[in-house]
Amino acid sequence: MGVCYRNKGKHDEALKFLKLSADNAAKVADTKGLALTYNSIAAICKNVANTPLAIEYCQYALKEFETLKDKKGIAYVMNNLADAYLEQGDYDKALQYAEKSLVYNEEIKDNKGIFYSNFNISEIYRLQKQHSKALSYQLRNIVVAEKNADKSDMIYACNQIANSYMALYDYGKAYPYLARALQLCSEINNDNRTALSYTNLAKWHKNQKEFTKALDYASKALQLSKELKNINFIYAASLEHSEIAHLLGDDKTAYSSHVLHKQMADSLQNEKSIRATMQKEFAFKEEQQKLAQQKQELSHAAEIEQQKRFVMLSLWLWLLWLLWLFWRTVLIT
Repeated sequence: MGVCYRNKGKHDEALKFLKLSADNAAKVADTKGLALTYNSIAAICKNVANTPLAIEYCQYALKEFETLKDKKGIAYVMNNLADAYLEQGDYDKALQYAEKSLVYNEEIKDNKGIFYSNFNISEIYRLQKQHSKALSYQLRNIVVAEKNADKSDMIYACNQIANSYMALYDYGKAYPYLARALQLCSEINNDNRTALSYTNLAKWHKNQKEFTKALDYASKALQLSKELKNINFIYAASLEHSEIAHLLGDDKTAYSSHVLHKQMADSLQNEKSIRATMQKEFAFKEEQQKLAQQKQELSHAAEIEQQKRFVMLSLWLWLLWLLWLFWRTVLIT
């Protein structure tokens, strides 16, 4: 039930059933069920922008998987922890968990898990502008994606590598990966990957001062991003489109795309604000639930104490009655 409600976006109902499931799993000592349930709760917490609580439940799940010595589960949760700490901007802890997850995934030869671990490590270095280190893990990932025969992952890895080379001003090495990404896009039906590839190709041709080609790719990227209604993609594509149009002297088009870019920037900022509000609301609800549970526990404890007192009083009265009978018998005798 919890998973069904989660898939429908009804987070409060999902949490209620998942917590009940966790309690039942704990009662019957179902360690695997408990670990999976904690992991599901963590995923919901992350979706509603409550990263601290997501981390807390990930730690609970990790403890259960460690009890089971389930290396796949341990690696999976560690990757989730790396992702959560990355979202908080705690790069040291994120890197610590991502590297540990990579060790486990390599040990059990889980290529999908290896790809995810390498991705997290490369993102941590990229966000710290350590592009050479990021690139080393991205180059590993293209090999892993090829082993998995996963063209979607291959396209993403190619774009990551190209962006790192461009960040290092090595545009010559970037282009073959962009060309390969575009070729792979033609082989699979994945508009998200295609929009990403178009935007990066626009960026590459802009740097090479091939503005006509650059504008063509930027226009394709912007059109596809609008169809996808992906704010992040529209934000990136409209920036390239605006800058390239300006370089070609088309200031009307440049201004139109610039306005769109600013609108997307505002939307992303609003999204952050909404997520922050959601986090506060979720934390408030969680605190209210804890207080209600504590109140219920105190009430239950008081009820048990009252029952104990009643039993003790009954025992004393029974004892006094026995003493009275004994004394009466003695007097009669």
